[in-house]
Amino acid sequence: MLTKCTYLLIVVCFALAMASVLPGGGSMPGGVGPCEEYDQLHTVLANFALGEIGNGYTLQRIACARIQVVAGIRYIIELYATKTTNGTESCHRCNVTVLHVPWGAGPKFTLENNFCAEETTLNVCFS
Repeated sequence: MLTKCTYLLIVVCFALAMASVLPGGGSMPGGVGPCEEYDQLHTVLANFALGEIGNGYTLQRIACARIQVVAGIRYIIELYATKTTNGTESCHRCNVTVLHVPWGAGPKFTLENNFCAEETTLNVCFS
């Protein structure tokens, strides 16, 4: 049986190890990493978030993806999506936060937070 002190030491060592091997590692454990080059996982997470939000958003591009090691990996993504309403397409800038927990029996992804605002021009989505 592990003592509380041993358990805490294991958790801290795990967090430090994860912070050094994950993209954006090297920042303070538990802190939000810098903007990264986005990859296929970021695209999957962005599309998951837009699907959870609903309202017919279509991902156009990812502007920034940051990570934070918590009880899983929290992805903080700034993205641009289009939405068609009554035949008119508009551009929206969205900030979404998705928690990815690759272990355990529950869902792998959870949308924690989202905010979308309409941009003044459609060109912003595609630049």
